Amino acid sequence: MPTRTLLRIFALALGLRAGFALWAPGIASGDAVWHAAHAVGIAKGVGYVELDGSPSVAWMPGWSLLLGGLYALFGVHPGIGFAVNALLGAVTCVMLAVLGARLFSPGVGVVAGALYALWPGNVYYVATLMSETLFNALLVLCLL
Repeated sequence: MPTRTLLRIFALALGLRAGFALWAPGIASGDAVWHAAHAVGIAKGVGYVELDGSPSVAWMPGWSLLLGGLYALFGVHPGIGFAVNALLGAVTCVMLAVLGARLFSPGVGVVAGALYALWPGNVYYVATLMSETLFNALLVLCLL
């Protein structure tokens, strides 16, 4: 698949996701509150623990660890998580395009990457501090 096509898919996906992240209110609720709180704890050196200090096994730690590491480097701000989600989502679109091209044809790859770039649910998760975007990226990477 031509690099130019992959760059176009990446640009489309990143543009949509960045625009949505800037537009969306970014109010954490549900699981996102849990992930954000644990990421802050990791960034402050408390670790991946519950409020009482006991080790946590409630959710897989990957997203909280990634977010906590970024918070430690750049400061605690939800926008960091949104930016990572936007990049991960855009990279996932490209990986899906490559996977579709390898499994079927370049045309199928372009359609797969473009559909994932435009799919509202995938764009929505950019403005949350949830683990879905990281999970999807890792899943598609494993399939590649």
